[in-house]
Amino acid sequence: QALESMRIALDGKSYVSDYVQTLTHELKSPIAAIRGASELLNEDMPEADRARFLNNIENETQRMQELVDRLLELASLEYRPDLDDIQPINLHELLLDVVDSLLPVAQKRQITIKLNEEAHHQISGNYFLLSKAITNIVKNAVEFSPDEAEITISTVKRDNTITINICDQGQGIPDYAKDKIFERFYSLPRPDGRKGSGLGLSFVKEIASLHHAEIRISDNAESKQSTGSCISFELSTQ
Repeated sequence: QALESMRIALDGKSYVSDYVQTLTHELKSPIAAIRGASELLNEDMPEADRARFLNNIENETQRMQELVDRLLELASLEYRPDLDDIQPINLHELLLDVVDSLLPVAQKRQITIKLNEEAHHQISGNYFLLSKAITNIVKNAVEFSPDEAEITISTVKRDNTITINICDQGQGIPDYAKDKIFERFYSLPRPDGRKGSGLGLSFVKEIASLHHAEIRISDNAESKQSTGSCISFELSTQ
């Protein structure tokens, strides 16, 4: 059903072959993992091993669904000429919604998401898209952070811009990857060994472009572990 939705969404578009080729390439790995685990399940094995292989199948299925969903989202943005549904947005309320949506995931690993944003700045934009962009950045920070870490979200207003800073205490982004991190399908190794879709930050980049916003990456100078990264999302208030 997900693949059919993608075919319909891209049908007749000049760029459909690029997306189909990319999707085919990216799905080969999880499909091979599912096939291998399925074949092994036909053999006699301890229940602990059986549970592990079933978990592998579930994880790879989830990964395939995420790939399709993210590609659909990205396709809808990359060929979108302008923003629609632009409205005044209370930035504090938007950030609170983002934090609330990710608290259950963070709390499982005792990760604290700290919102250092008191002034209720007003910005203009598409609430849904901006919320998705910031959520993707913070979710990324959670996934790359160690247990019991702290993620901070803060805002800085200067002249005609408002910058949202999301800083984590993760492993940091190597210098060689800082220019690639927003490319489609580029993904760094995760602490838990899982492979991400490599599409979340590409989605963020497209949303930033539609809002004429800038994204910057820097090291987290305030991290107690001397590691971690900060992603800054700078919006114009004009």
